[in-house]
Amino acid sequence: MGQLSDLSNYKETAMAHRKGLTSISLAQVMAFIGVILAGYFVVGFGKVALIGHQLRNTKAELQAEVAALEAEVADLEAQKEYVQSDAYIEESARNEFKMSRPGDQVIAPMYEQPRESNPPEESEPQEPATSEPVEPWRAWGRLFFAQ
Repeated sequence: MGQLSDLSNYKETAMAHRKGLTSISLAQVMAFIGVILAGYFVVGFGKVALIGHQLRNTKAELQAEVAALEAEVADLEAQKEYVQSDAYIEESARNEFKMSRPGDQVIAPMYEQPRESNPPEESEPQEPATSEPVEPWRAWGRLFFAQ
């Protein structure tokens, strides 16, 4: 009978132990769900913050590009106004087409070619041209290996 009572005690302790492991309180379940939800919201907020940061950087880059393009447009408009002016027409006529106004005296500089101050140095003596035919391999040899 001693063994039967030991066996029944063992079963009772095993059942109590198993019951303790499987029994989860409502507070524990709610805490677990709260942690999962908090993690979800933290990750979601991180994604939104990252996207916001990227959008701010893109906005700044686009604003800089717009400012540069506006400056370029202003320069082109100023150049357009100048090209349409009488001053540009006169400058083009004088410089490009060599025209002058009545009464202007046109001066055309004449350039001399510079004289060489030193006579050319004597180059290496070259072999006199012969009327004899030269074998092709000798001609190639002179071309590449002549000193």
